Amino acid sequence: MRVLGKVTASSLRPAYIYVDDGSGVQDETSIAGLRIWLPATTTSPPALGAYVMATGVTDQNLSFPTPYPALRVGRASDVVVIKP
Repeated sequence: MRVLGKVTASSLRPAYIYVDDGSGVQDETSIAGLRIWLPATTTSPPALGAYVMATGVTDQNLSFPTPYPALRVGRASDVVVIKP
């Protein structure tokens, strides 16, 4: 699966970003976008406001009582910052 959108949140440990692709997906954090799980070896997630294209496999965000859709990338190169 591939998603393209704007980074609305990020975390280094655990490594993830939220990408708002305009679909209206949101989990219990109220952050707009789909959670993209990054490799544990990630040292610098894309900056807030950056536009990215992420390719990975569908997953579920099980951090909450209700599972939400998520995307899991296999390596850092699966997330590409798009230059305007």
